[in-house]
Amino acid sequence: MANFSASWPYRPDSSSPLLPWEGTGTSTSGSSSSPAQSSQTEPTPSTPSIPSEESTLLCSPENKAGSTFLQCLSQEAYPRVCVQGSNRAWSNLLSRVYAGPSSELTKLLRYEYQSLILEQDYPLVGQELREMSRNDMDHLDLVGQLIVLLGGDPIFGVIARQGVNWWRGGLIPRNQTARQALTYDIRAQEEAIRTYRRLMLLISDPNIDALLRRILADEQCQLQVLRSLLSTL
Repeated sequence: MANFSASWPYRPDSSSPLLPWEGTGTSTSGSSSSPAQSSQTEPTPSTPSIPSEESTLLCSPENKAGSTFLQCLSQEAYPRVCVQGSNRAWSNLLSRVYAGPSSELTKLLRYEYQSLILEQDYPLVGQELREMSRNDMDHLDLVGQLIVLLGGDPIFGVIARQGVNWWRGGLIPRNQTARQALTYDIRAQEEAIRTYRRLMLLISDPNIDALLRRILADEQCQLQVLRSLLSTL
């Protein structure tokens, strides 16, 4: 293995070393010079730091067996994704649970973010939120398939009469305590459940209805576990 420590270049205006194949300067068109011909003083090489054996090893907490959320989930398989025919109006309605403020996209990213932030101090909370995020990834895929079969475009935004309300990262709250995060999650989860129920009243396709009912059962499990987690804080 090559030893780069003896010739590791660095940026004169930065303490960050360059990679071995990166240059330290720019050449001008039509002229070049070798290191021996250059009038510039070569900088002192910088040796990348190597962690000592005494440095602290930081690790994510290990998952505990028996996730409450996974135990709550129904063992019933999701129905096959089918529709009776194209319907752009219905696909536009489904965009609300696909990529709206209380959608599967928003929830899965929020739960994943929260799990990373909270898992060190609240391992159980982090584990359950991560499982919910994975569950919502399945939901996102299923709803996206419905949108495509209905003739729509599974873009990350809500399709409304005035245009597209694009999804944005600002929908994920930051700088929350564990209690604040779970309280927010419960309210958002309640809104997601209400949205699914409204869609089931507006979409008169038994195939879509069966799939939304199965997803709704998972959403109710999420709400149940979120309330349980909040009660432990």
